Amino acid sequence: MGKNVLIIGGVAAGTKAAARARRIDPSLNITLITDEPFISYAGCGLPYYIGGVVKDRNQLFAYTPERFAERNKVNVLVRHRAIRLDAKNRVVIAQNLNEQTQVKFSYDSLLIATGAQPIRPALPGSGLKNIFTLRNPDDADAIIGAIKSPGVRRVVVVGGGLIGLETVENLLLHSLEVRVVELLNQLLPPLDEDFAWLVEKHLVGRGVAISKSDGVKAFESAGDDERVGIVITEHNRFPADVVILSIGARPNVGVAEAGGIELGETGAIKVDPTMRTNYPDIFAAGDCVESRHLVTGRPTYAGLGSVANRQGRVAGSNLAGLKSEFPGVAGSMIARVCE
Repeated sequence: MGKNVLIIGGVAAGTKAAARARRIDPSLNITLITDEPFISYAGCGLPYYIGGVVKDRNQLFAYTPERFAERNKVNVLVRHRAIRLDAKNRVVIAQNLNEQTQVKFSYDSLLIATGAQPIRPALPGSGLKNIFTLRNPDDADAIIGAIKSPGVRRVVVVGGGLIGLETVENLLLHSLEVRVVELLNQLLPPLDEDFAWLVEKHLVGRGVAISKSDGVKAFESAGDDERVGIVITEHNRFPADVVILSIGARPNVGVAEAGGIELGETGAIKVDPTMRTNYPDIFAAGDCVESRHLVTGRPTYAGLGSVANRQGRVAGSNLAGLKSEFPGVAGSMIARVCE
């Protein structure tokens, strides 16, 4: 009888770890739980699905839960949200979101791969309709439905980072009027200012309106409607039929922290090179953990799918007893902005 491995999270790191652990040790009893109805989807493809470049929603998925379970001999439970971790007794309590019941999972080894959540600040009017974040395929479907609604013409994207600008590119494919509102004094904060200016110049040439050094303060409805109609910033008021918030993400560490898992200085889970936490039988990988920067040697947060996949592979190896280490990240990334 093999040991029980429990994995919380089923996008990049969780599924990679499960598949890797299974290949190394066929005797493991592996269970993967996720609060979403799907697993193993390409988050980086979501803006291109909005733009119609990715034409079929199914192209976003590497596996269905059923296919992944069959191929890797893993017990996959979707719509199961981890709500409590008892690290001392090696138990996780999850909520079955379909039946509204609680399920108890015992484990010998645990992987926390809970990812990150888009930041949605509690600003006045933030509960109005047609204000979106973009994290999963359901979010993308909601945005597509909104921008294709009659009378929708003006879209404000809050945040000029990687995902924000990829979304801008794909909104332009729908012939919409697009404005970017950025709190900082440049787009794409990871770039030097002179390079960011080249990106800005290119976007302006494509008809995108850009407001920098201007933070969003509130939203107002369109008359008596419950939909957003105005974006209020520190210096301006911009009309908007749809708003997409792309102002970053926070590591999803609530259950881990409450269960005694140590966080690092970035606010993400602290792990050693084997992806092990402060509990020797608990590992963590993906957007919920911090990494070591290969240039500075300091902890850094790198919420990228490529990093999550590599960390998942390392975690899966160690879950199966084959020692492996993740050296760190260099902070490299890639994005396309129009041409």
